Amino acid sequence: MKRLFCTFLFLVVLCIYGVAQSFEEVRSMDDTTVFAMNFIDETTLLTLASKTNDDNKPVVFVQKMRNNGEVLASAQVWNKEFLADTATPFITEIFRFQDREPFFYFLKRHEGSDTCTFHKAIIHEDLGLTFEDYDWYGSDFYEINGHLINKTVNVIVNKDGGAVLSYITEYEGIKIVRFDDAGHVLAENFIDAHPDLLSGHGLVTTPDSLGCRIIRQRTDGPYGFSCFTFDADLNLVDTIVNVDQLSYPPVSCCDNAYFRTNRYSGKTYSINKWSVPAYNNNPEIYQDILMSVYDENMVQTHYTWGIHTPTVCQGGLIYTIDFGASDKVYMAGGMDGAVPHNLYVAYMDQDLNKYGEIYYIHPSKYLIAECLVACPDGGCLVYCDGLDDNTHAAENCIIKITGSDFLNIEEAHLHGFAVATAYPNPGKDALNIRTGLQDAWVEVYDLNGRLVHKQNITENVTGIDAEGWASGTYIWKVYTGGSSTLRPSSGAAGSGAEVESGKWVKE
Repeated sequence: MKRLFCTFLFLVVLCIYGVAQSFEEVRSMDDTTVFAMNFIDETTLLTLASKTNDDNKPVVFVQKMRNNGEVLASAQVWNKEFLADTATPFITEIFRFQDREPFFYFLKRHEGSDTCTFHKAIIHEDLGLTFEDYDWYGSDFYEINGHLINKTVNVIVNKDGGAVLSYITEYEGIKIVRFDDAGHVLAENFIDAHPDLLSGHGLVTTPDSLGCRIIRQRTDGPYGFSCFTFDADLNLVDTIVNVDQLSYPPVSCCDNAYFRTNRYSGKTYSINKWSVPAYNNNPEIYQDILMSVYDENMVQTHYTWGIHTPTVCQGGLIYTIDFGASDKVYMAGGMDGAVPHNLYVAYMDQDLNKYGEIYYIHPSKYLIAECLVACPDGGCLVYCDGLDDNTHAAENCIIKITGSDFLNIEEAHLHGFAVATAYPNPGKDALNIRTGLQDAWVEVYDLNGRLVHKQNITENVTGIDAEGWASGTYIWKVYTGGSSTLRPSSGAAGSGAEVESGKWVKE
């Protein structure tokens, strides 16, 4: 009897807290921040990363590693002597253009000067670097305490090998500069009256990959994003006042958007936070994450929700969208808190129909997606800033999410990902079950094992009215129609299998 009681107690605890599996951590790097990743062949990638040296200055380095985390080579980009003469530089992603060696761009602001110079760094096979100085400098960058704010600066590469630089200026506008492949200035332009300096802006290529598009937040109502299209000479040729016209009512507000053009299809994608501010005595509502796709005219053709939540979340940070061949789109964002506590990753086709979505949920560890790259063999690598909430120790890491993690429940669980989650938790009158599962239903039990509620899951978010329930702890369980895949057919056979469970506290 005692043994049976202990077994029962273990099952209750298991149901409440779940199974603590480990995700596939490719590399742990507690004192290092990765801000760019790009594959150079089927199994090898380059990363750009930084850490603080003994003089409290950032040391930037490039690494070559296997997709399993094995470091093949590492080289420091800047040494102490160089850093002693400069403030923190702005550094782009790693670009791969046609058959050329990979490269990146950076801005350097010299200490004691308000001038920023623009440079290109070519990465050779042995990780040696060749620097090319562009014949341009700027003295009107928006800065705080002498440092550039990275999200106010963007760089893209056109198909002719030239680059476009855009940045928010101290005069509350956006400067655009286009360079040829040799680093000479071809054209410049300026957009007046940026409404919110710290909201940042997007910079993407045009369909012909010779011009560029600036996408920025607007505040002249209704809230949303405006798109300015420039030709190869940076002449303004088109303005669209509201590019996200399908996705919001007149009272909505989008923020923290990241835009990226798919190198395979030419379509532009975005991931951002969407919210409804307080109005007419209604409270403010946050509904994250909104993912959108736009056609060649920057008209939004499809959108889908990631997280719907009444709490503040993080839409998308820079470099949190990437694309694989054969119609694969990956996006990552943060959820559950003003400082995101948990991780959301979606795998979709080019029209944002979801193949699968997964969540990393941990009671005491923050895992914030900062950089994502699609793997040539499917799935993706995600660099996350990690933090232990109890010890406050950094636990930064690169994690591998396989294609099977998105498509198979057992694989997702094996690597520590959930396929369903409940929020807000604790809550009062509403219990929401978030999942990408189809042909599924949710059951809710009290701690005595009594069934309190049962409901079919017909949308990504299933709302349950808990207003009349007694305060206390409940157990929710999600079942599917007998299939182990994340998207089983509606006609799946079987009586159903429990695929996710957890506790929910009603206040």
